[in-house]
Amino acid sequence: MTRLPNAIASYPECQSKASAYRHLIEKFDLAAERRSLPPEVVELIDHPAPVSAWIPSVLYNAFFLATVDRFFVGNERKAIDYYHDLRAQMFRSPLYRVMMMVVSPQRILRGAGKRWEAFHRGTAFALEHGDDWARARLTYPHGLQTALTVEMLCAGLRAALEAAGAADVTLVIEDCTFEQANLSGTWK
Repeated sequence: MTRLPNAIASYPECQSKASAYRHLIEKFDLAAERRSLPPEVVELIDHPAPVSAWIPSVLYNAFFLATVDRFFVGNERKAIDYYHDLRAQMFRSPLYRVMMMVVSPQRILRGAGKRWEAFHRGTAFALEHGDDWARARLTYPHGLQTALTVEMLCAGLRAALEAAGAADVTLVIEDCTFEQANLSGTWK
């Protein structure tokens, strides 16, 4: 929060779909952390937003980072793996399974910008790709993302590519600054 110009109230124009944080609320009890969390995050715990609602991305990130701090202390890799597995499980659900069976990694990436906009507002995701590679740039307001939150987003992208049939997926954060992250990836 210290990187943000107005702490938890920063960048209200940047929003994320609530669906991603809802599972974390159901899985992880942050009651012990209530006193150390901003009131806005506590409100999202006490009164979860509907999965189709938009919530401020700052709150989403605060919730995710609080979960990492509480349940994955000293093991960010485990948190990223958990998030990957969560997304992989989602793509195996009845709602997504049929769709993922008929798409290729290239098709997933072809529509990535539009899909990004369906779940995120106020940030941009630009992508170029070939049959077995991709390069992407995520841009956002100053301090909105951290290296860890970008890793979390990469874990979701890796799960989507795997669900679409990609094997040996490797995604790398080439650099992550206060306003953008550059990613590259390969797969078979």
